[in-house]
Amino acid sequence: MKKEYVVVLDDDHDDSALLTESFSKYHSLQVQAFDTPRKLLHFLDQPDGQQVALFVIDLNLPEMSGTEVISTIKTMQRFDGVPILVFTTGGTPAEKQFCAKHNIEKIRKPPNIEGWESFAFVMAAHCDPRLARAKI
Repeated sequence: MKKEYVVVLDDDHDDSALLTESFSKYHSLQVQAFDTPRKLLHFLDQPDGQQVALFVIDLNLPEMSGTEVISTIKTMQRFDGVPILVFTTGGTPAEKQFCAKHNIEKIRKPPNIEGWESFAFVMAAHCDPRLARAKI
């Protein structure tokens, strides 16, 4: 049986934990969280890394920016069509333009648990379009 993953890249462990916990309320896909681009890219080179259903990427990261990570993923043909969501505390005009150019939904990191729940629901709707018609 094919196992699919939601891949989260964020160097803030608390944010990753909140997102993972909130997402589990809406969808049964396993979340793989990474705190550095290097770890994520290594995972993508492994057999399990081929089974990504959704990428959720922070823009402010160590080693390389989130836009650089996304650009790298975009060169990997096996991930064509896999949705990418960006979540960040801010976003420069260049980052906003990058997201618009690549048709990537950009969501501001939530300030409270209700916001994390809403973001997790958006993630789940990307994994299961039937949820897009439902409401929290």
